[in-house]
Amino acid sequence: MKYRVLKKILPAAVIFALAAPTAAYQTAPGTACVSEAKTKAKLTKKQAFKKVLKYLKKKKIRCKKFCWTYAGIEGKRYLFHVFEDMETHTATIGWYYVNKNTGKVTSMF
Repeated sequence: MKYRVLKKILPAAVIFALAAPTAAYQTAPGTACVSEAKTKAKLTKKQAFKKVLKYLKKKKIRCKKFCWTYAGIEGKRYLFHVFEDMETHTATIGWYYVNKNTGKVTSMF
């Protein structure tokens, strides 16, 4: 699983601790989900996450540093977990879906 940090690199121990809750979404290296392999998306994961950042800015959700992980694909939507890395813990900002074809961002909750 790849973690991307926008302002600070996470220590390996934190990355390991964060990997456990999202382990169900992982695939083996070099493989892809069946739906991902058969579907040609208009948006890449990187483009989809940029849409999430715009969504957060529009909703005026701000924090010192955003971290995010790609959590998988559900149907025709990418799923992203956005969180803030604190010194002693992580704080979930939200889980966001991005439609691969339309680019529409929706919050899971």
